[in-house]
Amino acid sequence: MIGHQVPGDLALSADGRELVITSGAAMSLQQIRAGAEIWQGDLSWDPFAGLPMLQSILVKGPDFRLITQVFRQFILDTAGVVTVDSLLVSLDRPTRTLTVTFRCTCEDGSGVSDELQFALA
Repeated sequence: MIGHQVPGDLALSADGRELVITSGAAMSLQQIRAGAEIWQGDLSWDPFAGLPMLQSILVKGPDFRLITQVFRQFILDTAGVVTVDSLLVSLDRPTRTLTVTFRCTCEDGSGVSDELQFALA
């Protein structure tokens, strides 16, 4: 996966005023967020990097079991992630928004949770 970040990468503090060095769970969460923006096939130098959005996710009549497996493996493949403790994939049909809510445990023992949203325009 591209976008791998190494201990020492910079991020903005919660209030957005300072640069801080990322590590541990914060670094893993940052990698998950960045990696979720890459669609498989978008990178000419690595056509298998990213999420299979057009192949498995943004399809007519999506298989939510398959989508859940794709996201579980994507999160587990992220550096620093040890386990995926919970994962819920849902589709809000009126707004056409796919939401992936997850919680994972990282190598440093801390847990992180987040929500990824994808507009199905």
